[in-house]
Amino acid sequence: MAQAFHTLPSKLGDLDGMSFEDLDDQEEEKLEVPFLGEEMFSALSSLKGDKVAGLNGFSMAFG
Repeated sequence: MAQAFHTLPSKLGDLDGMSFEDLDDQEEEKLEVPFLGEEMFSALSSLKGDKVAGLNGFSMAFG
């Protein structure tokens, strides 16, 4: 298992030469706000039954 994490950076590709903007304090705080139930319901309801929501390959119709 640990070996998977050692090879992960090489699988992601080379990040040299890419620029990443820093988040300001307000943007950082927004990342800490819990999701609202309405937001989660809306996001899940908008998924189509034949689409895969994650890396596991299971569609929404599977559940």
